[in-house]
Amino acid sequence: MKKQILTSALTAALMLSVLASCGDEAQTPATDTNAPVSAVTTAEITEPAKQLYTEALTPVDYNGAEFSVYT
Repeated sequence: MKKQILTSALTAALMLSVLASCGDEAQTPATDTNAPVSAVTTAEITEPAKQLYTEALTPVDYNGAEFSVYT
């Protein structure tokens, strides 16, 4: 009987921990509506120029051979 009680208690604790970890409710930070609005500055992000793969390849002549590519 003691094993059944212990097993039931451990199973219930495990199920409660799983249910608690899957909660949908997100924590939202508290905002003060009377606080002054500060100016937000954003830095311009520049991405390096992307090189196409075809630009890096050298042209090859296959003398009219046909290729079938399966993906």
